[in-house]
Amino acid sequence: FSSQVDRVVGDQAVGIWDFDECEGTLVRDRSGFGNDASFPNITASSWSNDTPSGRGCSLFSQANNQYALINNMSGYIAGKEMTMSGWVKPLNNPPNHQMYFGFRNDTDADFYVLQLNGTNNLEIRFRNNNGYHGLSGGRIVPEVWQHIALVYDGSSLKLYMDGAEVRSVVASGYIIDIYRPFFI
Repeated sequence: FSSQVDRVVGDQAVGIWDFDECEGTLVRDRSGFGNDASFPNITASSWSNDTPSGRGCSLFSQANNQYALINNMSGYIAGKEMTMSGWVKPLNNPPNHQMYFGFRNDTDADFYVLQLNGTNNLEIRFRNNNGYHGLSGGRIVPEVWQHIALVYDGSSLKLYMDGAEVRSVVASGYIIDIYRPFFI
């Protein structure tokens, strides 16, 4: 998978986390920008060798406090088009919203993917200097690895699942807050 990422995004990526450490609370960023992810509440039992490729590791988390913050990441995407993607293995009908990755401040710097509580549906939110744009309805398969991508190209917001576009909505505006952390 890492060779696919390199081929697609090349030097445009500002954060690539492979989770190959398989222990500890730090996940190294191999984009060259040094945006290592610290997971302060992850325990040894959170690491798993269950991955989409069958090599490396993944992190399993059901608790709301088991996430990483990479500070000031929104500065890389402020005023620009952007893409986020990642592999997820969703829970079946989680009791709480499960935010997979993105930026969030609930005012003018939201760009994230979450699984709605009690469902197997995804919701995408993009809140910026021009208002709110969102879409929902991407249906995930519980307990199966899936690749999710969120793309904003300056005129539309698109959700991709396993390489296929599943939903899109007209969108405009940009995130201008350069101090938002990135959540994983």
